[in-house]
Amino acid sequence: MSPLRLLPLLLLLAGCGHPPDERRWKFPSDGVSTVVLRASAARAAAVGVGSGAIVVAARPVLVAAGYHSHEPGPSLTPAAQWPLDFSAERKGATLVLSARGETRFPHHRYFLNAIVLRVPRGVEVRRETPAIPH
Repeated sequence: MSPLRLLPLLLLLAGCGHPPDERRWKFPSDGVSTVVLRASAARAAAVGVGSGAIVVAARPVLVAAGYHSHEPGPSLTPAAQWPLDFSAERKGATLVLSARGETRFPHHRYFLNAIVLRVPRGVEVRRETPAIPH
């Protein structure tokens, strides 16, 4: 594993702060034995052990390779303003955390990247990569 992939986790665990565009979500962990992380970047997410609540941190990203608007000036909504979020759904002892607002257009897409997930010791983490809607 590349040391750069561990950087977000190391910064989070070391308490060195977080990037200004990073978003954070907290969810109760009482009675949770499994967390299912559903996001386009779930497979690359850094997972660490924390205490108390389940915490997810991620950066909103806009990838606009090859996009050229017909109108002058910026025409794409900045990633920080796009409604990207995580929602939680409890299914017994399983907590499903799903990325919301991840979208793919013909020449650009919005998604949550550099995901860092902290769960209490003993909680299993499963990762799922759903199809990003058009």
